[in-house]
Amino acid sequence: MKPIVALVAGLAALLAPVAASAAIIIYTGTLSGAAENPPNSSTGTGTTTVTVDTTANTLRFEAAWMGLTSNTVDAHLHCCAPTTMNAGVAIGFGAFLPAVPSPSGMIDQTVDLTLDATYNAAFLAANGGTASGAMMALLLGLANGLSYTNIHSAEIPSGELRGNLSEIPLPAAAWVFLAGLGALAAARRKIA
Repeated sequence: MKPIVALVAGLAALLAPVAASAAIIIYTGTLSGAAENPPNSSTGTGTTTVTVDTTANTLRFEAAWMGLTSNTVDAHLHCCAPTTMNAGVAIGFGAFLPAVPSPSGMIDQTVDLTLDATYNAAFLAANGGTASGAMMALLLGLANGLSYTNIHSAEIPSGELRGNLSEIPLPAAAWVFLAGLGALAAARRKIA
């Protein structure tokens, strides 16, 4: 039995750094008026996905929505406050709204987290005045569930739809577990 335990432990030790150094972290949220603070009666809906690549230091912002009470006027990634509170704008995506104003829309934009210009000026200033400080604050806020997406409309300019972001766990840990089970099964076959 000892060789099996040693083999599984060794395999897990070799593969653990691969799981721990995952470069892609994905956060999602469902956009609704009920999630706003304070809530509103908008029947608009949507989804948002924020994908962070910690190797390339990029953030991909994907949002799609429909059914706002009026035309979309802005879109932001907010950080850092609990889901029951409002936070300041970390990164604005209003410049990437569809050219023709509409109550529906989508954004798919990737930004460089190492550039000062990526961040809202107030967020940058509040986090040391540098992109590295702002990036650390944003990544910590995302990891701790303190960030959300906001879609603003002409009728509800304070924010018509909000999607609180939560992390989608990567399957890397599952692969380590499955590899360990495979090694255990192989070792058992050799003993039998």
